[in-house]
Amino acid sequence: MPTKDRILNNALRLLGEPPSTGVDDTSPWVKRLLGAHDDVLQGMLESYPWNFAVKVQQLAADATADKTGWDYAFTKPGLCWRLMGVSDRADWRPGDYEIPYDDQRGFILTNFETTYLMFVDGTFKDREGDWPQVFADYLAAKLAHSVAPVTDEGNSTMERIERALVDRRRAAKAWDAQSKAPWKIPLGRYLTSRHAGIRTPARSGRYGR
Repeated sequence: MPTKDRILNNALRLLGEPPSTGVDDTSPWVKRLLGAHDDVLQGMLESYPWNFAVKVQQLAADATADKTGWDYAFTKPGLCWRLMGVSDRADWRPGDYEIPYDDQRGFILTNFETTYLMFVDGTFKDREGDWPQVFADYLAAKLAHSVAPVTDEGNSTMERIERALVDRRRAAKAWDAQSKAPWKIPLGRYLTSRHAGIRTPARSGRYGR
């Protein structure tokens, strides 16, 4: 199970430095890695829709918020680090049953009384035990890369870190893609009616608009 200490030691190995002695370690490399940790991790969670960190949440309406032309305003979760989509259904996926929305001033604006938000949940920044190991390995490489000197003798350290970064990024994203169930968007009304031997007039959009 990934832990912060193991991730730091992983990064130290890539840097060619000795392992940390524990939570009271004040060595320069450990301090540099700890100083970069939160920014690097947040950037990783914001930059990609990691399946393990995705959450679907029904939003709470705020009757006092400025709706600016929309029917409803909903309070946006404070740790929504990557917005993936909005729907009026709990059982949905991006590309299926999404609804129009706007994201303004900390509110999600829609025309639907019931609104769900799919997003990367920032609470996972402190939940290392829920991360896949491949993500923790990728974070270690990102941390090492962020604090490594631009040049060193023969550039061997940076080259080693950059190779690890590419390999670990690929492995983490491949694992994430494989962890998602196959999904096909359902056939539309026109195609399903043709398969049944019946033709019906095509409608424009889910809501007939």
